[in-house]
Amino acid sequence: MIKRIYITCFSVIILLGCQSQKNPKEEVFARINGEVITVEEFVYTFTPQIWFMKNPFEKDVLNYHAGRMIRNVLFAQHQEELGIHDPLALRDEMAEAKREAVIDEMIRIMIDDSLENLSEEEVRDAYRKSLEYREVRHLFSPDSALIRSWYQEILSGQETFYTLSQQAFQDTFLANHGGYLGFITFGDMIPEFEEMVFQTEPGKVSKPFKTPFGWHILSVESVQTDMLPSEDDFQVNRDRIKNKIRRVKKEKFLSGFYASLVQKRKIRPDILGVQALSHLIKSSRITGKSLANNIQAYPSEALVREVLNRSQDIWDKPVIYMDDDYISLIDILPLLKRVPLALLYRNPSQAVLFAVRDELVYQMGLERGLEELETVQMKIGVRRKDWLSRQFVTSLTDTMTIHYPPGLNEDEMNRYSREVKNTLIHQTYLDLRDNARVWTDMDKIYTHYDNMK
Repeated sequence: MIKRIYITCFSVIILLGCQSQKNPKEEVFARINGEVITVEEFVYTFTPQIWFMKNPFEKDVLNYHAGRMIRNVLFAQHQEELGIHDPLALRDEMAEAKREAVIDEMIRIMIDDSLENLSEEEVRDAYRKSLEYREVRHLFSPDSALIRSWYQEILSGQETFYTLSQQAFQDTFLANHGGYLGFITFGDMIPEFEEMVFQTEPGKVSKPFKTPFGWHILSVESVQTDMLPSEDDFQVNRDRIKNKIRRVKKEKFLSGFYASLVQKRKIRPDILGVQALSHLIKSSRITGKSLANNIQAYPSEALVREVLNRSQDIWDKPVIYMDDDYISLIDILPLLKRVPLALLYRNPSQAVLFAVRDELVYQMGLERGLEELETVQMKIGVRRKDWLSRQFVTSLTDTMTIHYPPGLNEDEMNRYSREVKNTLIHQTYLDLRDNARVWTDMDKIYTHYDNMK
């Protein structure tokens, strides 16, 4: 429940391009059949991958990503020529792309530029924390008096996290496992919670503390160290750690902003409505999948039909109150697309809160006209190309017939199938590229990232 919503609930994009002297929006590094790709678009699509790489700015890595972008554009262009087979799905995809891009831009505007100024001591402290993995369990309640009572009962030995977790959580896993969260390292949790994790000694119970979600106590069961800190490892991971710090600071800012928003707009979940949503999420099926998965995978019309098939008193039930009005179960479903599936299953109350907060930020962005900004339009365009490219690959591989060599078991057949499909995809890309007008200037990309190595 407390696990951070990586601001993939807000799609965090650190603008790493600020160090380039030229404007990435205006610099063109590729043209494919007349379609322009800017350095800004490269930075936008490449940045989310940086967190998983040790040497992301090497030329081979940059060249590989550029090739993937060119392939996407060629596939998208070819799918456009073949025609859009599912215009309703594309319409929903573009609506969600616009929503995400406007939210991202609104958040960027709200965040103070001072987040870019990080001290050496702060970066080194975060590096040391990132090498530690702390095993944590916790209890939660919106009632501070109840949390304080539980704290005293645990200290006196009258109760344990296991006995109290049944009262603390609706979520079955947390309730049955003593509020167990597993191993946590730097940047895994919301800032207020994480600070207490690192302040609490192993084998000890924290004092009651507050986060935007309510009141908590936690215990640190054990601490494991990935490796001993070293200067070489620190230098290799410096940029990744700095980006993680910025992400944590952004979340701390947003936590405060959302807390004030909840108070100002009098946002509060309805217990019975949330229970109905939880039941719907866990029990509904559309084409064999759970509703939680379908919220993100299928057009909203399919979800609405699923709810409408049930009695009116369910789909008209209030799920969350805001100001003097409420949002019903049927109206909250389309807003849940950006909420991680794990949160939908484990804590629908928090999922609903995040969805509504997202929607309010989106409305703030629309009021400012952010959907007209070039950056927002670029992000929407990227999403459209990605969607068309995926459709092309799906239609290409779904219609192929695979002839398997004799004697393969199931795992070997799956591996063989993937290899055959990947070969077909790659060969199709090469054929399209051979017949396309492709121009690239990778020196612009190399120059852009030179300062980040």
